[in-house]
Amino acid sequence: MIPSDLSRRNSGFTLIELVAVIGLVVLLAGGVGLAFERGAGRGVALQSAQAEMAALLQAARSRAVLRQAPVRLFVAAEPPPGGDSARYLRGLRIAGEEPVGSGRWVSTTEPVSLPRETFVVPPVVAANLLAPGATWPTGAGAPLSTLLGPTEVLVDGVSEKSLYLEFEADGDVDSSTSQIALITGVQPSPQLSPVFNDPAGARGIRLRRSGSIGLINAAGDF
Repeated sequence: MIPSDLSRRNSGFTLIELVAVIGLVVLLAGGVGLAFERGAGRGVALQSAQAEMAALLQAARSRAVLRQAPVRLFVAAEPPPGGDSARYLRGLRIAGEEPVGSGRWVSTTEPVSLPRETFVVPPVVAANLLAPGATWPTGAGAPLSTLLGPTEVLVDGVSEKSLYLEFEADGDVDSSTSQIALITGVQPSPQLSPVFNDPAGARGIRLRRSGSIGLINAAGDF
């Protein structure tokens, strides 16, 4: 179980802890795959996606403190057909800027994906991302991500459109409060963007300026 506040600002981080967090992400991804094979509902996948995202954010923060340099969590944001439909709003990677200030980012772990049929909600939900008849909540409490971008970023020598959140060298995030919203959906075809089918079921992650991580377990809590 991921605690509601994962800030460890004063204790520092070790390489062993970072490896343990990355291992947790791999286990979560494998477990969710089995759950789908056994017919588990989307709610289970969304809860697992939330836990996986929290673990990745903690790994990115730990990496920033260890390197004493900015580290970003990138979310693939190039929609199909131009982008990879299997990665769009699902593909995640942690990367550090090397050298600092160069604008070139290098992955510090292997890329991972959220569980099948779960997606990161972008800062703006276009009409083509909604199922027929569905409407997206508006206003201050809408389940939207406050990630930066989408923008073209050079990662591992390849330019790709990404959303991102950045941890500074001391583990802080670069805004007073950030959030990442997660939703279930379906991929109609490799040529089309995913369709979000349950706005009321959104979950998410909230990050404070200090880098502490809190879970958002209901759409009404954004």
